[in-house]
Amino acid sequence: MADIELIQALNAKVLVDPSYPIPQGFRKQVEKTPIYTFTVPECAKAVLKEGQVVATEMLDTILFEAIGVHFLEPQVSFEMKYKVKPAISKQTKPPAEALSYMKKAEKKIEAQSANKATAYAMMSAADKRKE
Repeated sequence: MADIELIQALNAKVLVDPSYPIPQGFRKQVEKTPIYTFTVPECAKAVLKEGQVVATEMLDTILFEAIGVHFLEPQVSFEMKYKVKPAISKQTKPPAEALSYMKKAEKKIEAQSANKATAYAMMSAADKRKE
């Protein structure tokens, strides 16, 4: 595992300068962080007067501070942030020996049952009644 302090230091550098070079064993990742603001939508601002917009937003703020509820819809915007994460390479594990043995056994059983089915189909009707 990478050192947590090193990752925090690299994250601080990357926030200031996204083109900051990253050492080997790490990778840069872009994260979209949603930012919620409770304001009057732009389409309503075009119709309403400025005083009505300010009063509506103030009333929403007062209501939220009093009882913790907004009546305005959240306006969502996204902020792109770069974060540094350790590069973890996926290692393929060889199949377990027991699993490969089981696969071989299953193939052999399937072949035997297929042979038995064809032999049964070739039997005469009299032989089938005897069984």
